[in-house]
Amino acid sequence: MKLSGVLTWLLLIAIFISGPAAGFDIDRLELRHLGKEAEFVFIGTVEAIDYRTSSVTSEDEVALPHTFVTFKIQEVLKGKAANKSITLRFQGGRIKTPDGEYEYLIPSLIPLFDIGDRDILFVKGNGKSICPLVGLRQGRFRLIGDHVYTDLGRPVGFSASPLRSLPFLRNDIIRPLELFDRLLNPRTSVDRKIASRLSKAAHASIRAAIKAAPYSAPVLRAKHLLVHDLNEISGMDAMASSPRAKGTREAIVKPLVSEKEMTSVRLRGQTRGLLQKPPKALSASETALLNRLLLEDLYHPHLVRRLDKGLVRFPFIASETPSAVLKAVMGHEALCVDCRFELKRIDSGAGNPDGVAQALNKATMTKSTAEAFLKHLRASIPALHTEDELKALTPVASVKIDEPFYVKAAKPVRPVLDLILSRAAVEGQTGLEAAEEEAMIKSGFNPVLKPPRVE
Repeated sequence: MKLSGVLTWLLLIAIFISGPAAGFDIDRLELRHLGKEAEFVFIGTVEAIDYRTSSVTSEDEVALPHTFVTFKIQEVLKGKAANKSITLRFQGGRIKTPDGEYEYLIPSLIPLFDIGDRDILFVKGNGKSICPLVGLRQGRFRLIGDHVYTDLGRPVGFSASPLRSLPFLRNDIIRPLELFDRLLNPRTSVDRKIASRLSKAAHASIRAAIKAAPYSAPVLRAKHLLVHDLNEISGMDAMASSPRAKGTREAIVKPLVSEKEMTSVRLRGQTRGLLQKPPKALSASETALLNRLLLEDLYHPHLVRRLDKGLVRFPFIASETPSAVLKAVMGHEALCVDCRFELKRIDSGAGNPDGVAQALNKATMTKSTAEAFLKHLRASIPALHTEDELKALTPVASVKIDEPFYVKAAKPVRPVLDLILSRAAVEGQTGLEAAEEEAMIKSGFNPVLKPPRVE
């Protein structure tokens, strides 16, 4: 078995320039992001795996192996299916060489499947992206035994801590340009009040981003600065930090607006119930929750609604991992009957890798059984959407295995190192995250997959 250097290079470029078409985002996604962005969420079992190579009919096309995975649908959690099974197409797989050997394209961020795998899948862009899952491998959860695991075998659970579920994250802003317009051109007194509390840096970044492309560097930076300010004015920063000299955390966190100011906004029952309570009767976490709900209701549908629990991915510890999980994650048998290879661990570091983990009380973090995870997910889908949004979803069709498809030949992108390090320092990114983001930005986010041809 060998991995072609050409295929490896094409793989790296494909990951860099896939952009929004692949549902790719370097940020770690919460369950609310996965559930909101997915077109179709289901529980399914892999019943067939096929391989096909993209067609080449012009100089700007390249032959790349792809994997067609057919799932038997056991339960639909969001959306509609055209049939009782669905075939998803993933970039990567095997390609036969003239001498009868196989070469393999194994994308590091796209999951691999075996016959019999049972998964929860968050589908988006099937047939249009290099990976038809929200957040690439983040959109696949393994159901093994009585528990839920990530694609790479990390146990999954939830935390009820406000520090996990309440803070705004960059991916919470799903319609950035519309939200930026609201803040630059306030429609109501509440809009003006919120906008006036944003920092000068946030205002400047929003003005720079308002006419930019949705996934461009100015928009990403504006989203980053905006969520920082939203966490500050809603009280999340005060809760996460130590008490200040001028008072306790309880005194620092205050409601953003009064009930009278929100009379023109359609409020949910939970928001209205907290808003009607005297401010002094609310704890710091209740006030921060109220402020988060107020902002969600005020800027719906630009912001993703929170869930009452935050998703936690526990560390991968081989000695504590069931053998069935190790077998599913560390090996892969579907590419070739005679081959089995080990996948490199890329997230096996000790400790909880999520950003706010250090501030969490470990007592609030529990590994989830499959039953509890699915119960929470079933309740989450209607909480993230309106009835009209769910009714408007159209059935997601399978890709046709024998139908030709085309892949653009990607051009190399060389990020500027000093710019990468500068952004990493300012925004708290790792060097790899910043490099990936810079490469995607420079590429213009051109999709790797070309649209189907109309003869």
